[in-house]
Amino acid sequence: MSANEILERHIEMIRIHGHAVTYVPNGLDGTFCYTSGLSLAGLPEAVMTVPLEQKALVSCLNGLASRWKRRGFSAGKLSEVIEGYDVLVVPLDAATVDQSEMFSITRSIAQSEDWGCSLRYVQLVIPDQRGRYPDEPEYDQSFVQPLLL
Repeated sequence: MSANEILERHIEMIRIHGHAVTYVPNGLDGTFCYTSGLSLAGLPEAVMTVPLEQKALVSCLNGLASRWKRRGFSAGKLSEVIEGYDVLVVPLDAATVDQSEMFSITRSIAQSEDWGCSLRYVQLVIPDQRGRYPDEPEYDQSFVQPLLL
């Protein structure tokens, strides 16, 4: 699929669902998954960098997008994204994110479609099996989850 076809597919998904989700396996920044189109509803775009399967990552981001569209954006710990775990929503610095390949489709669509809104970004961080986050003591380092702070 060409780059233009990928963009057109995402634009169509945004028109139908209000957002699209992009999964990037083994990219320059590792494996990650992110949203496009939430900015049109005044919401931040979200990224996950956890080593989960594509279906799980896409499901998490779609669920979060639906929640935010219904109830509005909320940061901090959310308990309704992954059953049994609190997901931490961490704001990201736009200038830092814009230097990476993350959200590249989001930025391309925002420019080509002239969204006319600023892009904000957040990272969803999930705890290890013991409920510890990557910046906490005794976090399970085998559960690789790069923080983009």
